[in-house]
Parts: sequence; structure tokens; C-alpha cells
Amino acid sequence: MAVTDYSTACGAVAQTFIQMLANTIAGYHDLAGVLHYRLNGNVSSAGCTALTDLVDCDISHIEPERLLVENVFALDECSRLIIKVFNNSDNDWEDYNECGEMPLSLIEILSRTIYTYANQNHLNIIIDSAACTELTQLLDCDVNNIESERLLVNNIFAVDDCGKMLIKLVNNTSTMTDYNTQCVDMPQSLLQLLARCIVLYDGHYRLNTVYVTGYCGDLHDFWTCSNNHIDPERALAENIFATDSCGNLAVKWFSNAGDEDRQ
Repeated sequence: MAVTDYSTACGAVAQTFIQMLANTIAGYHDLAGVLHYRLNGNVSSAGCTALTDLVDCDISHIEPERLLVENVFALDECSRLIIKVFNNSDNDWEDYNECGEMPLSLIEILSRTIYTYANQNHLNIIIDSAACTELTQLLDCDVNNIESERLLVNNIFAVDDCGKMLIKLVNNTSTMTDYNTQCVDMPQSLLQLLARCIVLYDGHYRLNTVYVTGYCGDLHDFWTCSNNHIDPERALAENIFATDSCGNLAVKWFSNAGDEDRQ
């Protein structure tokens, strides 16, 4: 699929990473005709040797959040905002360990996963697939006092066979039910919900995700005049998560195949 890289126009006010991510929310009808909101994403695949480092001496002074905003988003063939990810086929990766290193924020370590592939910048990820019965939640009584951001930083990242940082995902193949905060419950932050998506699979912790593939013309706008007052983080928290049939929380993705008329 041909995409057009996004960058903040000269003279325009730059958005935060959370604002940009919220702008990728789009609706997609399932086979039963029910509308579900997901993150709109574009996935490219190859081995780690196809990647080139983004950060070098010329741009190492740029704030990590700015690197993410200006490099990992694009417009799809229907002019919708997407987040670009690279599915790394390397199977010799090792879990990331920050022992002896100053603890990084989630934004800082996310910016480390940006690499160039085919002249475009992407987030470097690895995706395995499993049913929810093969997954074990990380959060339990022993770890639920650990800060959510720390749990994410310490558990969902790895280093591939080429020494490049990546994000570990598992695509959950089980039945899903959309998640939203019940009216009597205290809303959780985006980081708290993401931390609840950390699951153990095949000896490694990963981010639990569920994705469908379709064309950009199948998507429906999330943002309208009636809801554009909603805080971007709240929009993400209430719309991009689902609960699988085992009770695990997962992030919903839409794998964008482009414009059907151009295929």
C-alpha cells in the first residue's frame, strides 16, 4: 500500500504523541455488522537486516516524543492517519534489560524502536499469534504495586538479532468483547490499561493485541463535531481495548491494506 509520510507543516502547532495516536482511531464493521473502533495501522514485513537506524548524531538532540510524532505516522490511500509498523521476521531476539541503565520513559524507549525501511520510518515490532488459553497475565498481587509505565518499559521490548530495539506483540485469536469503563468505575489511564495488556506467551512477556485486516474504504471516522471535545487519552482508553474470552485485556488494531480500487 502506498502511504504518504506525515510531518508537522511549517508554522503549524505540533501535536503530542497521544493526540496523534488518538487521530488514528477509526471504526470498522465486523461480520455481524457491529462497529468497533481500532487503531489504524500499516504493517510492512522483512528481516532485521533491512532496517537502518534513524537516530544519529545529527538528530540525537531531538526530543523522543517529537521523533515519534514526525516519523511513525502517515496518511493512507484514503487520506486517513495511520501509524506505521514494521513486522520483524527475526526469531533470535532477546528480551530487553535495562539493568545498570537510567530507567527510560515509555516515550523514550518507543523512540528507540524507530527504524528506516524502504525509505520510510516505522516502529520495529515482532508479532506472534496465540489463543487466549495460551496467555498468562503479568499483573497479579505481587506486581500490581509497580508503576504501569515501568511494567511496560521492562516487559514488552526486546533487542533483535541485529541489535535493534523492537516491541513484542502477540495477536490474540480468541473472541473479543469491546472494553469501556463502567459508569460506576474509576477510569484508568492509557498506561494503566496498556500495562493490563501485558501477557506471558512462550516464555516472554508481550503486549496482547487483536487485529483485523481490511481496506481503508471500510473504515469510518471516529472524530465528529459531537465528540471532538473529548480528551485524546480518554478517547484511546475507551475505544481501542477489548477483553478476550479468557478475561485478558488487548489492544485492537486495524491492519490497513490500502484502497481496494487501487489493488
